[in-house]
Amino acid sequence: MFSHSECVFGLWTNIFSIAVDICGVSVSFLRTFVQENNLSLTNMTTAEVCSELIKAHTASEKISYVELLQRRGKTACVGEAIRFVSHAWACKFLSVVETIVQKCKDEGLDECACFVWFDIFSVNQHSGIENFEHWTKSFQFAIHKIGKAWIIFIPYLPIWLERAWCLYELYAMVEGHVDFEILLPSAEEDEFVQFLIGGGKVEDAISKI
Repeated sequence: MFSHSECVFGLWTNIFSIAVDICGVSVSFLRTFVQENNLSLTNMTTAEVCSELIKAHTASEKISYVELLQRRGKTACVGEAIRFVSHAWACKFLSVVETIVQKCKDEGLDECACFVWFDIFSVNQHSGIENFEHWTKSFQFAIHKIGKAWIIFIPYLPIWLERAWCLYELYAMVEGHVDFEILLPSAEEDEFVQFLIGGGKVEDAISKI
């Protein structure tokens, strides 16, 4: 049986209260999570899902969602992540999940065996960061350990590029020689093509950051 402790990285000391782990949730679980919470009928952002669902579900035990799944015996939903997912929390959560699902289809990956590090599930949302430098180093180590990342751009000229933490994640990927791919939802891909055909330049958007 898979043990949560097998994929935990970080130090527990009197000044550092968070362990960054590389436990992820399966893509199949993400589908189920969307269905069980009727998220296909809402426009909830990742931030709203975290605040209204993730924190609510884990409030009594104050643990990460992956730990909650383990304690509930849903061990098949949790495993060592093979992809790190980076996206802005202002994105529509459903679009993020749909993009991940489509990528699995495109690559022929088994959704039950494809575990992704998705911050709202993998990180304990009730813990504070007492030592930011130590946290970032451990977080960086986790990204390096996973080794591959999916960066989700929603919209195609993304707010992701305007988020300091997302840019830090990119820095950690580059510094650690992590392979990463930029993913767009199908609808965004079509709009992006039209943007380029119409003379739009990505450089113009990036230069405004």
